[in-house]
Amino acid sequence: MSNFKMYSIFSGNLRRIGWKLNEETQKGVLRAEFMNGQQYDYSPVTQEKYKEIFTLEGSRGKWFNEQIKSDIKIKYQKVEDEDLTP
Repeated sequence: MSNFKMYSIFSGNLRRIGWKLNEETQKGVLRAEFMNGQQYDYSPVTQEKYKEIFTLEGSRGKWFNEQIKSDIKIKYQKVEDEDLTP
């Protein structure tokens, strides 16, 4: 599931994020690239939830941990090397 348009964000632990709709499941997928270069896909994430990170005045890393990683309804999967977004 490549072809994410990734955007750089200012965060201590996140480098870039992107979002797209998975055509098969009809659920939104947020792709996060961490400072170590590893990428993970988180789903389901609405486009509205994804856009919140760009309007924050506080810590984007804290928002990501509280709103995405801590949400038990959102599952994650490491992106394999052949699917990494350049």
